Formats: sequence, structure tokens, C-alpha cells
Amino acid sequence: VLIDDACNGLLCDFEGAVDCGERTLRLISQTMKVGTQAFMAPELRPAFDGKKVHPSPASDMFSFGVLVQDVFGALDGVCMPAEVHSICAACVSEHPRDRPTARQVLTHKWFL
Repeated sequence: VLIDDACNGLLCDFEGAVDCGERTLRLISQTMKVGTQAFMAPELRPAFDGKKVHPSPASDMFSFGVLVQDVFGALDGVCMPAEVHSICAACVSEHPRDRPTARQVLTHKWFL
């Protein structure tokens, strides 16, 4: 996530996907070593050992949870609200099936 001059968050993807036009993205390689390991879902980390992985929306939710935790951790003196902590904890669950969907997170009253 990058922040522009107006403090708007911009989602970026470095090397993980290629624009195929018509608002379609495809993964360049399922075994390519890209990304920051600390933000990667556990099911994607075997790619660093050359193994084939299968990203999913649940993988993105893991990264989202880590990102929100990281942002609050960087804000000196700002405590993460309990509800946000609960959402982040669910997002960073070890198993993809235990993570909420983006719709569930974004329709939560804290994000509205």
C-alpha cells in the first residue's frame, strides 16, 4: 500500500501479476519468489522453496490483516480498537478456511 500526497491509500502489486487488459490480472508464476514473506499467507510461503502454490482471496485477507496490524503498530500512542483487533486476528488465521471474506470485513461497521 502506497500513500499519495492527498493521503489516499493506493494498492500496488510488484511483480506478482500482469495486466492482461480488460481489467484482468493473471499470476506470472505460481512458484516465483515475490512478495514480502512477513505479509504472505502461510500457504504461499512454500513458493520460496520452489514449490507450486495456489493463491486465493483468503491469501489476500491474510496480507490485509498483517497490513492493518502493521499500520496500527507504527502509530505511536494509538491503540487498535478491540473490534479491529478481532477482525485482524481472524484475517491472519493459519488456515485459509478460517479467514473472513473481503465482503465480511468491509461490511463490518468499523469499516463503513
